[in-house]
Amino acid sequence: MGSGRSMGCLEEEKNALLKIKAAFNHPNGSSLPSWQGEVGDCCGWKGVECDDNTTSRVTRLYLNYTRDSDLPQQWVIDASLFLPLKDLQVLDLSWNHLSGLCRLRNLEELDIKNNGFWGPFPSCFHNLTSLRVLDVSYNNFSGAIPSSLLHNLESLEYIVFSGNAFEGSLSLASLANTSNLEVFRLIGNRNRLEVNTEELAWFSSSQLKVFGLSNCVLNKDANGVIPSFLKQQCDLRRVRLSHSGMRGNFPNWLLDNNVNLEHLQLQGNNLSGALNLPSNLNLDNMWWFDVSANIIEGELPSWIGYILPNLVYLNFSTNLLEGRIPSSMGNMKRLYMLDLSYNGFAGEIPEPLAENSTSLRLLKLSRNNLQGQLPLRLFNLLQLTYLYLDSNRFTWDISPGKLNGSSLRVLDVSNNSLSGTLPNWIGDIGCLEMLMLSSNLLEGPLPLSFCNLHQLDLLDLSSNNLGPNIPPCANVTIMRFLHLANYTLEGYFPKFLSRASSIVTLDLRHNALS
Repeated sequence: MGSGRSMGCLEEEKNALLKIKAAFNHPNGSSLPSWQGEVGDCCGWKGVECDDNTTSRVTRLYLNYTRDSDLPQQWVIDASLFLPLKDLQVLDLSWNHLSGLCRLRNLEELDIKNNGFWGPFPSCFHNLTSLRVLDVSYNNFSGAIPSSLLHNLESLEYIVFSGNAFEGSLSLASLANTSNLEVFRLIGNRNRLEVNTEELAWFSSSQLKVFGLSNCVLNKDANGVIPSFLKQQCDLRRVRLSHSGMRGNFPNWLLDNNVNLEHLQLQGNNLSGALNLPSNLNLDNMWWFDVSANIIEGELPSWIGYILPNLVYLNFSTNLLEGRIPSSMGNMKRLYMLDLSYNGFAGEIPEPLAENSTSLRLLKLSRNNLQGQLPLRLFNLLQLTYLYLDSNRFTWDISPGKLNGSSLRVLDVSNNSLSGTLPNWIGDIGCLEMLMLSSNLLEGPLPLSFCNLHQLDLLDLSSNNLGPNIPPCANVTIMRFLHLANYTLEGYFPKFLSRASSIVTLDLRHNALS
């Protein structure tokens, strides 16, 4: 005991940890129950890691989610409590609603995300020159990010500023000194922060793996140009530059230069031009691709499904794309969500897409110029839950047929060219919660199989010729939204509606009810 050790850990560090526990539990909390004075080896306490090989000093301390949620949410922790932990390298204080820090100059990793910090970002953080990891996300820091911070912390490998209220301006030229930086995230800052990547001629000596810069004003003085330093990057895995005011042609070079790219989000900008992706491109690792809400034009490459075979999420909606939907998209067998809505696609839904997309959960093709007969195979995709085909020129097959276990909950085929009576197989979609058939050329009567739709929450049959009535067996007891405007209803007010106790919206305009 003369060395100050207590069964594996230093007595002075055990005492420091007990004081830290008391601070977390003030005034009457019960966190960290395993931290007991009579338990000799503090290196075995939950959240504590020591250097077992040499000094037995505490090197890592994980205190995330420690303070009891029913204690006061704004509290101050005295940073001097950590000073006896002289070899402390990693300190995780996330999700604790704490405040007060800055004197721990030997720290290599600091995670204080989601702690309720507010006010200006502490300028003293630039003195923590040993930091490799800094995560200050999802607090309420405001004002400017000190320019000295990125300039001084040359050892940074990982830095996250996301989810704060920063404003003013930030030049990323200060990253020029951080040769080991792999992760930079600054997203969700409420479009108050101007970020400049073109102010100075600078060269990034880092090869980033993750770069996120969204919900900001990017390169305002350079007409929203895409950050040119990204052309030097060849090992990017995740890029998020959404809602940042970028202009210019779609950066095809970004995909060409980074064959390990996994996740690309460029939605909500003003990117134009075409998707010119070479046929020999190999992006097997890419699973998320979102360029929605831009002004990208032209046709999709016919080979897109072969160069992006493992996509899970694909969103090209709200652009100026045209031509046919490539049949090669049927090769994207892992596709979970496909949104091509609000474009100018023409032709039919490709058979391979309707037949092979066995993982597809959501398909949205609304507001295009698509036509042809809806393939019954599409409704037989067992995982498909949400299907939006509205505002096209589709027809459908009303001949007898049967669906095999459809999982559809939402079906929107409104504003198309559907004619004739409803097909009997509509009743096979027993899970339907929302059915929108308005503005077509449908005629009555409704098939008896319609009575099998017991889960409907929303039914819109407006602007058709399905009247003069609805089958009394229609289940309206749980329905909240019923739209039958311009439906050719006639006669007395439908008796079955007396059972519609949950109705929130009932639209019976332009009928002949008495």
